[in-house]
Amino acid sequence: MNKNIDEKEETKVTKQEEYNQILELFGEKAEEIDLNEVQSIYIRKNPFTDNLKKVEEMTEEEKKKGLSRRRLREEAFKILFSMQFIKVNEQKVEIYCDINGIGNKEDIAYLVNIVDIYNENNKYLESIIEENKKDTWDYSRLDKIAITLIKLAIIEIEYLEIPFKISINECINICKKYNEEKNTKFINGILANYVKIKGLDNGI
Repeated sequence: MNKNIDEKEETKVTKQEEYNQILELFGEKAEEIDLNEVQSIYIRKNPFTDNLKKVEEMTEEEKKKGLSRRRLREEAFKILFSMQFIKVNEQKVEIYCDINGIGNKEDIAYLVNIVDIYNENNKYLESIIEENKKDTWDYSRLDKIAITLIKLAIIEIEYLEIPFKISINECINICKKYNEEKNTKFINGILANYVKIKGLDNGI
């Protein structure tokens, strides 16, 4: 019993330490990174649980209940966003899920799969954005939330065979929730070009 409590406390401390390390790593790059984005998206608990039971009060049965596709996509977005600052592997996904009360095995496997695809194909994902952005835009200065959502949509469309209209619309909705609406045009523009090049577009 005490061992389990200690392990949970250690997990929380580890998560906070990771966040502190992120802040330290920024150093001179602090002006380029909005630390509030990291704090609100990477560290804080899922906003969908704000008006529900706190994760600490959830039963094991509640944790094992599968998430809606919309919430699962949002969890994937949060994890991918954090990967712009730290390395994430299967173990860290499991820690993230434990902290956020995600205990359904299929949901965890889905998030691990998203992370694996990202790790194996990130250069390819970045090349798609590079090829479809305006020549005057510097990739390193592009909005990080928008970049994350574009990568997530490409992963869903190309590797998970999610219909592109569904994926694009859902990612734009996440953008509206976490970011300025002006970035929805950027996301839609990049992804519209991408699906046309892939021959998937019958008119967006």
